Amino acid sequence: MSQISTAYDNFVTRIDAVLTSGNGWIKLPHAYNIEKNPEIMLKQGYAISIGSGQNTRRLLSNIVSISREFTVTITRALETLDLEVTGRQSIEKQLFEDLKLIIADVEKNTTLNAGEIFCGYSGDSGIEYIDGETAEFAQVRANFTIEYFETI
Repeated sequence: MSQISTAYDNFVTRIDAVLTSGNGWIKLPHAYNIEKNPEIMLKQGYAISIGSGQNTRRLLSNIVSISREFTVTITRALETLDLEVTGRQSIEKQLFEDLKLIIADVEKNTTLNAGEIFCGYSGDSGIEYIDGETAEFAQVRANFTIEYFETI
């Protein structure tokens, strides 16, 4: 198995442990097109997608170092009236409280595989809105950089 498979599996396991179903989180089946998910899942959902990668040019014998972006998207329903500013702000702030839990978990232990795969928070999209058919949702897309070594 390649290191990207190990990195992905271990990253998913860590995010699943932070955003548990016991706390109301639902893993979204459409990680690359969030709007395609059913609205019931967007009320408090999350998805993990694999993004672009690059060769870091640290070639060691037959091993190449790769840096790749993983994106965690978290969503919450805006269950307030359009003109209810305080309610909307509360939901927006809650998304960042949720994000803080993910960042804290990653930054407390930056390896995904006994020191062979490194992971760190890179940045996020800020609040973005999703207009569903019957409801409105807010989302934040957080980027994490995963660095791993592949034998070629």
